[in-house]
Order: sequence, then C-alpha cells, then structure tokens
Amino acid sequence: MDSQSMIGVDFECCPRCTGVWLDKGELGALTRSRGGRALTIEIQKERKTEHFCPKCHPPSLLFEGNHSADGEFLLDVCPRCGGLWFDRGEFPRLLKRPDS
Repeated sequence: MDSQSMIGVDFECCPRCTGVWLDKGELGALTRSRGGRALTIEIQKERKTEHFCPKCHPPSLLFEGNHSADGEFLLDVCPRCGGLWFDRGEFPRLLKRPDS
C-alpha cells in the first residue's frame, strides 16, 4: 500500500487495484475538513465480503456497510478496527457527493 495525504489526512492506496483504505475516523476527518457533515456507516453484519482487513493481524474478514440511506454506497468495513475499504473509483465518487 502506498501512503497518500489529502487535506492533512493520511490514507493508503493499493497501487495494483487503485482501491483506498481509510483507518477509523479518517473519512469523518476528510469530510469535515471539506465543510461536509460527518458520515455514518451502517455495518451489515450478515454480509461478509471476500476481502480481508489490511491492518488487522490476524486478518479480519470485512463486512458490507451502507454509507447513505439510499444505499448507493456499499463499502467494506472491518468490524474489528473500523477501517473502510473503497474499491476502485468509489472514494472519489463519494467525495463528490453533495452530502459529503
């Protein structure tokens, strides 16, 4: 993973798949620093993904989480550390939303 920074918040990008990993609290810090409101993520405990957390040891399976009430954004959330995984293109798309 490669480290990146945006508005004083550090996060990681995968050079292979261009996905983005945010540690717990980093998404809220990014949206607040851009003048948006804090975002809430609802974890869908019954919906495990095939992805593992890149931070937890031993690795924890990620769960699906909804960012918004309309269910437009399904993110992968680590139930142990609270980190978020964005597949290719999801992170910039989320930041362009008017409610973020």
